[in-house]
Amino acid sequence: MSPPDSWLGRMLARKPRMRVAIGPGHAMTRQIRALLTRKADYWEPMPVGDI
Repeated sequence: MSPPDSWLGRMLARKPRMRVAIGPGHAMTRQIRALLTRKADYWEPMPVGDI
């Protein structure tokens, strides 16, 4: 189990376990689909401190 103060622990406290397990996969799938349908290249986001 993850520590209760981690983002995963907080998410498990609020939502059903299976929803927490499936959610990140769905988010990644949406990002990949958007890249493929727009024929775009993936770019690494610039760290906030390097502006």
